[in-house]
Amino acid sequence: MENTNEIKETKRGTRKPRAKRATAAEGDENAIFIGTLIQQELKNQERTVSWLARKLDCDRTNVYNIFRRQDIDTELLMRISVILHRDFFAIFSKEAKRKISATPGI
Repeated sequence: MENTNEIKETKRGTRKPRAKRATAAEGDENAIFIGTLIQQELKNQERTVSWLARKLDCDRTNVYNIFRRQDIDTELLMRISVILHRDFFAIFSKEAKRKISATPGI
């Protein structure tokens, strides 16, 4: 995904400027890209995008959009965790504990 505020030209004309999203290069180099982790888990389980889309009751394009996300709604993450039998929340919990222990008392 591009990180730009420029106006994009399309075949149908001009679109509104994209909102700028933080990336690991701009912020925390240890940022967790949940979409990538979900995509990797799906691949590890040898499941297809169509399979996950059916389980989530959505279109395949929505699943591809999830793969591009750095963050995700907790309810959707819970559904995906249950479907894939993988606790994605544990990844965030581990990272939170690491950051808390690295930060002196505030």
